[in-house]
Amino acid sequence: MIRNDKILIDGDFETELRRHAEQGGKYIKDITLHALKNNQSAIYQTHLAYLRAGAQIIRTNTYRASLSDVLTHLDVEPGGYLPLIDDSVKLAKQAVVKYAEENGYDINSTYYQKSLKPLIAGSCGSYLISFLENMGNKWYVTLDVVRDLSVMEMINFHEPRMKTLLDANVDLLAFESIPTINEIQAILKLLTQYSQARACLSFLCSVDGKVDGYDLADIIRMCQRTLPERIIAFGIECVEPVVNPFLEMNLNQTIPLLLYGGKNEIYPVQRTSASDNRRVCNYVWEWLQCGICYIGGGIGTDAEDIKRIKRLIQIREGALSGGPSVSSNPCSNRNNENLSKL
Repeated sequence: MIRNDKILIDGDFETELRRHAEQGGKYIKDITLHALKNNQSAIYQTHLAYLRAGAQIIRTNTYRASLSDVLTHLDVEPGGYLPLIDDSVKLAKQAVVKYAEENGYDINSTYYQKSLKPLIAGSCGSYLISFLENMGNKWYVTLDVVRDLSVMEMINFHEPRMKTLLDANVDLLAFESIPTINEIQAILKLLTQYSQARACLSFLCSVDGKVDGYDLADIIRMCQRTLPERIIAFGIECVEPVVNPFLEMNLNQTIPLLLYGGKNEIYPVQRTSASDNRRVCNYVWEWLQCGICYIGGGIGTDAEDIKRIKRLIQIREGALSGGPSVSSNPCSNRNNENLSKL
């Protein structure tokens, strides 16, 4: 069953991290990796900032933390990799506890556990992310290097991080920026081996709604057939906000959809002159009207942008119900009652 309320996810981890990390401008690609080893306090503060902004799901700082990336950018032995992944979950959990304390929540109460507790998504990224220097280029790079990998090679890439995140008891997994069919197949095969795992999948799409040349609707149907009730949401990442085909798929409200809004989508586009033909619009507002269930911040967004999205959700839900509403705990692999709400 699809939820009628909206779930707010955090924003770009790297952008917010630079606000909390000393010498945040020193590193380009690898600031999130260096923070895992050298500045865990900044990771904790980043999670806390997103929780204070209203995020109900926070993602671990492991989007780019593949084994090869960690060994390339950090001075650690191979045996030090998995402890860093485990640390990333501990930091997110510490931020959740601190946020509860700030708000006077009884973290041991059933009500908090089922209705108020923010969820932690173990961020798994994608193979493509492991060799990008600039995240803004992910729509423009050739996918041949990814397509040439076998499903087993993809499984070997994802499994160490994924298993460690699950062993650390994250609530769900987040596979994002997935560009090719072989990687999708590998992720589905991995998830079948971990029966308690729940996940959200976000695909890298061309502007015509294709994923590696396949229709998005066909990709989603394949995932749903393979893992019914196990994938809590499907998302797309586009080079521009061309999401109509994606939204039209949900006219009967049967597919839980996820979108990450960049700054250009969060704030209304305004005409600058009488000759400006751009439509005055707020993409996030339109997404909410179209039934998007899960919404968060894309590249370049920070905690202030998540506050903005939260206000838009409250305005819309308040107009519909007579009062502001942002959803309670959306899912948990530790709680079957919460899973039944999906």
